[in-house]
Amino acid sequence: MEAEARKPIGGWLYLWAFWLYVGPVFGFFRMLQSLLPMLDETFETAGAVEGLQAAIVIEFLAAAIVFALTVYCASLFSRRDPRTPAYVVLLMVVSLSTSLLTVAMLWFVSADFQGDARTTAGESIAGSFGAVLPMVLFYPPFTLYWTRGKRVRATFGG
Repeated sequence: MEAEARKPIGGWLYLWAFWLYVGPVFGFFRMLQSLLPMLDETFETAGAVEGLQAAIVIEFLAAAIVFALTVYCASLFSRRDPRTPAYVVLLMVVSLSTSLLTVAMLWFVSADFQGDARTTAGESIAGSFGAVLPMVLFYPPFTLYWTRGKRVRATFGG
């Protein structure tokens, strides 16, 4: 389908345009937030808790991957590239997977914590699960939208 024959962005795609253009800002701050513990002088002592250093590094790498993929999806979206739907679905899968990985790592690493540290870890796990729940609820229908939606096909071709 020629670019001229494609329909303009409309419907639910407005929501996705907002998410893809604002998402990199939040993704950058999430990546920065996960990088800060590695720059802290206590990072070396984090090795005392088995797996904590690895969990911090993996969380940073996951945030960096999601950030880069969000920027790439926004670029594809702005050009109305026909590959956009496939990459947005990939972004949803990667976002959900990395969020579940973060929750799992927090769960396993915090098993050795005691007292206040265990309470803080529990709150962090609850917060992470609270972030994953909307993904679990909304990503499946939006995956169908991106793979089968008439508006998506009309806008991006395919």
